Amino acid sequence: VKIAENEMSEAMKASQASKKSASFILIVLTVTAVAAAIILGIIISRGITKNVTNIVKVTKKIAEGQLNVHADISTNDELGDLCRDTNAMAKHLRQIISKITEYSEHLTESSSDLTLLASSLSNGAKNMTAKSESVAAAAEEMSTNMNSVAATSEEATANINTVTIATDEINSSINEIA
Repeated sequence: VKIAENEMSEAMKASQASKKSASFILIVLTVTAVAAAIILGIIISRGITKNVTNIVKVTKKIAEGQLNVHADISTNDELGDLCRDTNAMAKHLRQIISKITEYSEHLTESSSDLTLLASSLSNGAKNMTAKSESVAAAAEEMSTNMNSVAATSEEATANINTVTIATDEINSSINEIA
């Protein structure tokens, strides 16, 4: 029985030593796992924060009108999608601005052409007005001359009638004498 008690006592001591050793290993593993989790959390959060900060900087520059910026994130997660979409948006805005600039230049050219055409039409209208005034003056002068010719014609007709009457009277006098 004493041997059994000694064996039992030694087994208890060995069990307690194993328990202390296992507890120490468990504590060391737990501390290591927590430290590793904290380090991984910091690394992952810094990576995410860095990518988010990069996208924020790019979107601020785009908002300020700098459309030639490019976000460089090549991850295959939501941040990568956001980065690719932001780059596509900046490219599309550059294309829109380019088209607006091109249309503005065409509009400026068309406006210049219309200005020249309007000036030409204005000059043509002034010339037409001057010519119309000349024609009106000539028509008025012709009307005055025609009235003068008509009056002269009436006077000539009256003189011819007087001559005709005088000729008739002379003929009648000649006929009476003969």
